[in-house]
Amino acid sequence: MAYSSSGTPDLSDDAWAGIKQEVMSGDRYASTAMDPRQNWATVARGGQLSQNPDGPDFPAGVLDDGEEYTKQIYTEGDKSFPVVQTARGVYAYPGSAVAPIASVEVVGQRLTLEQRLDADVADQIAVNSNRLDQNLQAFVQNLQANPAEFEIQPNTSTYAQTAGGGAVSSWDTYQRIQYKAGIAQNAASGVAAVQAARAANDLTAARAAAYSASEGRIDLREATRAKQSWGGGIVSKGIDKSMTPAQYEAKYQRSNPFDTYELMAEKSGAGRASLNKLVTFGKIAGPAAMLYGGYSAYSAVSNAPTGMKGQVAAQETGGFFGGAVGSTLGTGIGAGAVVIGAGFLGLAAAPAALVIGAGILGGMALGYGGAESGRWVGGKIYQWFQ
Repeated sequence: MAYSSSGTPDLSDDAWAGIKQEVMSGDRYASTAMDPRQNWATVARGGQLSQNPDGPDFPAGVLDDGEEYTKQIYTEGDKSFPVVQTARGVYAYPGSAVAPIASVEVVGQRLTLEQRLDADVADQIAVNSNRLDQNLQAFVQNLQANPAEFEIQPNTSTYAQTAGGGAVSSWDTYQRIQYKAGIAQNAASGVAAVQAARAANDLTAARAAAYSASEGRIDLREATRAKQSWGGGIVSKGIDKSMTPAQYEAKYQRSNPFDTYELMAEKSGAGRASLNKLVTFGKIAGPAAMLYGGYSAYSAVSNAPTGMKGQVAAQETGGFFGGAVGSTLGTGIGAGAVVIGAGFLGLAAAPAALVIGAGILGGMALGYGGAESGRWVGGKIYQWFQ
């Protein structure tokens, strides 16, 4: 915006009319939730005020009704602009503040939508920060006054609650078993189609059948990962990288094209050795963890005093869900860390054994932590409903 030597905006009548409308609507200021005058030049540090009795009248409807003011000129160095002074402070005329005057908090100039939104966010953060501080103080006072309410209630179980993690492992294993069955059936259909094309000496049909089998495997893989837990999906992605049908064709290239396409279709049903081992591990570890966790819960409730059986049952229930969440998070974090690390090292793919091992260890660690946290939460929820 250009300014004349008098310090007032060099604007047309229409522009001034637009400014007045923005002033009245509040759209010209950083936050419509605040008093607009708080966003004008209300601090005059280092400058001088001088009388300006012949200055323009302040826009009507901005100051409070009946609020008195004197017309002044604010000067700092070679910069000056008209202001008014009231009992509340010094205010710039809307649209006339000059930003280069650094020692004055000038926001009377036009602000962009982004600036107004940023100011609103800053205001809300300040309010929330103050509220959080008050809540924290209240929590500390309550803790000091009633320490017993915040004690972790005893759990009579001496065993880890592994049922939640076992359930997640069993679910992921079931999905992998279904995937292996699906790709085997898909491959058998593909091989049959390629063989039929070979008998008819139709190379185009053979290629289409092989590509269809390869794409079918990819579709089944993605569908399986979508059904798995978050951590299970991360492990699957880490040990079984997808390839395009063209890449598979190059990988299984033979001198006879029909042999190439039949091999492509056949291999679309072959699971990786690491996947087969993971399925075998899951078949054993998942059910075992569920049985152990079930026994742990039964033992805890059975051995609990009569008056605490309900609470202990709630703790074990919380432990189940907490263990499930912690297990999948730990599995994904462990496996994902190996995959990311391999990328940083410039490896084409992370070692499958390392991905699986890190996933298992991460799942066990966070599964245990999640189960213990879930036990505590379950006990607190039970208390709240009593």
